[in-house]
Amino acid sequence: MIIENLEIAYLDFIVSMKWNEAVLACTFLGGGWRLPTKDELNILNINYHKIYGLKRKDYWSSTQDIKYRAWSQNFQTGHQYNSDIAWELSVRAVRDITKSNILLLKPILPGKTVKSGNLEIAQYDFPYRMHFGAARVLCEGLGDGWRLPTKEELSFLCKNKDKIGGFESQMYWSSTIRWDYGYSWIHNFYLDKEETNNHEAKMSVRAVRTL
Repeated sequence: MIIENLEIAYLDFIVSMKWNEAVLACTFLGGGWRLPTKDELNILNINYHKIYGLKRKDYWSSTQDIKYRAWSQNFQTGHQYNSDIAWELSVRAVRDITKSNILLLKPILPGKTVKSGNLEIAQYDFPYRMHFGAARVLCEGLGDGWRLPTKEELSFLCKNKDKIGGFESQMYWSSTIRWDYGYSWIHNFYLDKEETNNHEAKMSVRAVRTL
């Protein structure tokens, strides 16, 4: 799940943990996973109904107040507390999706671009399929006006896929959100067909920008 520039782990850890254990458990996941800060924990609480598997319980943040106390938040009331680090609370890991991923991909993308009308198209797809939130953030993170294509632009890309090159017979994200929450338009490049899918699904991604 992507909220703002934050990727949220799909599940809580199975067991409740003391604060020191929570910090270590998140770090040991690798890949930049960590315990959320006090402010990030509040973002999770605000978006409680959008994030799969959160419980109406107390969660640890990484923000320590004094030596033996750290901030936690109750996801039932929304209140934050300065809690004893020996208490065992729930834990959900997060990571910043912008720092390492965008720096890694910038040497690859956008490559030798293709121009058609008022649209410039990246030479390559991103090297892996991703959730809608990550797709939007990573396209915009390329800078210089790069973004996800609209559903109309994506339809154009499909119809001209052989001329543009590099597309796979996969589903691609567009930036066009459907009227109801949590769904956006995608394009099936195998059938040349518009469809919709939940933001948690992983789709292929090609960045574009307006000339």
